[in-house]
Amino acid sequence: MSKPFPDNPFLTENFAPVMAECDAPDLIVSEGELPSELGGTLYRNGPNPMFPPLGNKHHWFLGEGMIHAIHVEGGRASYRNRWVRTEQYEAQREAHERLVPTGFGEAPVAGAENVKRNVANTNVVWHAGKLLALDEGNSPVAMDGDTLTTDGSWTFEGKYEGPMTAHPKFDPRTGEMHFFGYMAAGPGTPDISYQVVDRNGKLTRTEMFKAPYASMVHDFIVTDEHVIFPIFPATIDVERIMKGGPTIAWDPDAGTHIGIMARDASVDTVRWFKGDPCYVYHPMNAWTSHEGGRTRVHADVMKYSRVPLFPDADGKKAPTDLADEQGMLVRWTFDLDGNSDTYTETQLTDLGGEFPRF
Repeated sequence: MSKPFPDNPFLTENFAPVMAECDAPDLIVSEGELPSELGGTLYRNGPNPMFPPLGNKHHWFLGEGMIHAIHVEGGRASYRNRWVRTEQYEAQREAHERLVPTGFGEAPVAGAENVKRNVANTNVVWHAGKLLALDEGNSPVAMDGDTLTTDGSWTFEGKYEGPMTAHPKFDPRTGEMHFFGYMAAGPGTPDISYQVVDRNGKLTRTEMFKAPYASMVHDFIVTDEHVIFPIFPATIDVERIMKGGPTIAWDPDAGTHIGIMARDASVDTVRWFKGDPCYVYHPMNAWTSHEGGRTRVHADVMKYSRVPLFPDADGKKAPTDLADEQGMLVRWTFDLDGNSDTYTETQLTDLGGEFPRF
């Protein structure tokens, strides 16, 4: 029998894990009716720990992924949920206990050192006939969009087996999917990979370059003309880790570095801009403008003054209440025809927020 989950803010109330997989073929429409012409499926992914933590540590980001799906068709709605059957999930299900920790820097149980860690819990996207469950440290996990059964890791016909961001970008004109991976040459490396997949799921481009330092690079930005790689000082320092320090830590001395390249150019042309230390989990929008003979890139992002949910480089804990660190919507403007390696910033609202959408 599994032990109870501890009283942790990310394991209780709305964050409490759902412990059952189920099918609800006929959901009740409590008010009004569903239009008969409306059809489609809404998918949601999120960390959903299948067993309690090994010790006292638990990080919100490390619970196993569970996909929830609401399907609407013919004026009716149904619901289905399934854990993503990663190697980590399968090993723990067979053992009937947690083998892989949910705290950064914790060791697995004895005998589970070789269990591949993949939580596939951060996002779920549809591309080229595949439902892909994503975390940012592994290849995507392909699933059946109807049954939610797991087909396995998808490596683009064996052409790319590295990490993939949980936030790929989709070009509405070409149907392409653009994505990157950080620590692409192995744990603690500053290497970033960049990939393009066509509308049919074929990998058409893959390149690698080095960022100024190794960090947690959660998201990136694409316009119709440019790709933007933001590197923030949520550093991953192997030497610090070997001394028992935090795996990912806020280290403002590293500064912010924003790399920009034209979409039709090589990664060798990435131009780096520098800014004050900050962190952005998610951008909202970006575009390239041509005015007055100058090319500029504009990016609207949710900016934090430090990385939330991770400690300082000296081990000092981050605030546990997310309200203590609010993301603010700001606009960054980069002058690609200027000689400066800096950029301008304009705050667009004083309302804190996150996960921006149109």
